[in-house]
Amino acid sequence: AAMRLLKRLLDHRGPGEHQSPPVRLGLRGNLPEFAQRVGINALMGWLVDQERTALPGDTVMPTFIVALGITRAVVRFFAGTLADRFDRKPVLPVG
Repeated sequence: AAMRLLKRLLDHRGPGEHQSPPVRLGLRGNLPEFAQRVGINALMGWLVDQERTALPGDTVMPTFIVALGITRAVVRFFAGTLADRFDRKPVLPVG
C-alpha cells in the first residue's frame, strides 16, 4: 500500500502538465540538434581563422573573447526576454 501511494505521488501531474516525450538516443533521433552543434563549431572555427588573417597575432584571442562575450550577452538578453514571455521550454530548443 505504501509503495502504491508513493508511486501515485511521484506520478502525479498537475493540471495542464503533460508527460514529457521519451528520450531519443543516437544521431538519428537527435539529428537537428547534432547538425546545429556541428554548424556552430564550423562557424566558430571559421571566425577564428578570419580573425587570424585580419588581425596581428597578439590581438586575436582577446578580440575573439570580447566579441564572443558581447554576442552571448546580447543573445541571452533576448532569450531571457522570450523565456519570460513564452516560458523557458519553447525557447531552449532554438539555441
